[in-house]
Amino acid sequence: MTPDERKELVRRMWSSYMKKGADGLEEALACLREDATWTIPGALPTSGSRRGKQLIAEQFWEIREVFPDGFQIKFNKLHDTGDAVIAEMTIWGNNRKGLGYTNEYCVVNEIEDGLISHVRVYVDTAKAAPMFE
Repeated sequence: MTPDERKELVRRMWSSYMKKGADGLEEALACLREDATWTIPGALPTSGSRRGKQLIAEQFWEIREVFPDGFQIKFNKLHDTGDAVIAEMTIWGNNRKGLGYTNEYCVVNEIEDGLISHVRVYVDTAKAAPMFE
C-alpha cells in the first residue's frame, strides 16, 4: 500500500466507526483484520484491550449506549510511518443525557496486509469519564 492508501484506510475506518448504528460498524470492521486488537488505556468502562472483530464490535455498542447518535470527527493530521498511520483527531458528540463532549485523540493504527491490525487510542480520559456517569 502507498502512504495515501494507508491514510485513506484509516480515514475510512474512523469515519465509519463514528457513524450512528450498525452500518457504520460493519464498514469499520471491514477495515480491520480478523485478529485485530483495539486498546484504550485508562479506567473508563470502555478501557482495556480487545482482540478480534467480535470483541471490538461489543465495545462499539458499549460506546453507542452512551453516545447513541454517534460522533462527528475532524482529522487534524495523519502521519504515515510505513507500517502505521498515526491519526490526530478531534471527536465530538452528545451523550445520552444530552451533554456535549469534545476531545482530542491521538491514535496509532498499525497496518498489515492492507488492513488495520492494531489500534491504540490515546485520549484525555478525564474529559471522557463524566460522559459515562
